Amino acid sequence: LTPFRRAYPRISVTVRSGNTATVFERLASYEADIGVIGEVPDGREFEVVRLDSSPLIAFVAASYPLVRKGPVTLKQVCEHPVVLRETGSHTRALLEAELARRKITIKSSIEAEGREAVQEIVAAGGGAGFVSRAEFGNDDRLVALELEDTDLTMNEAIICLRERRHSKVIRSFMAIARGNARSEAS
Repeated sequence: LTPFRRAYPRISVTVRSGNTATVFERLASYEADIGVIGEVPDGREFEVVRLDSSPLIAFVAASYPLVRKGPVTLKQVCEHPVVLRETGSHTRALLEAELARRKITIKSSIEAEGREAVQEIVAAGGGAGFVSRAEFGNDDRLVALELEDTDLTMNEAIICLRERRHSKVIRSFMAIARGNARSEAS
């Protein structure tokens, strides 16, 4: 956003948060021009700028017992309460697919809408959460736990509807995103 705002300071930008399903819905209904998602969509309906890949990690409150164990397994984390994102979240879908593949069950869970809500519940001692390393942020109340037996990754991308890619604003934003994605990869 920063390079776009520098290049086009008179264009008003509104940022809304939501899970992957919400982003797709907003694009399809023309409520949004551009989306940032944690997966690269299949199909030809989207123009895609791939940004980065980041491993999925678990996280807990700084005082939570799992902190003292060092690297943990996915099964060890799931023996504790797990705070899950809402249905429609790519993070949740990725985690649930891996749990099903490995026949691991979650001891108990809380569902929360949005990454921020998950982080607040976890920070209050409500259990463990999952997020991509890139989305973890800096919160002294939380500690990232490396999953020693899991190599799940989240692939971030900026997308727009292919049919709308020629709109001047969308075209300009995507060009700046492509330039920044290339310079980050170099």
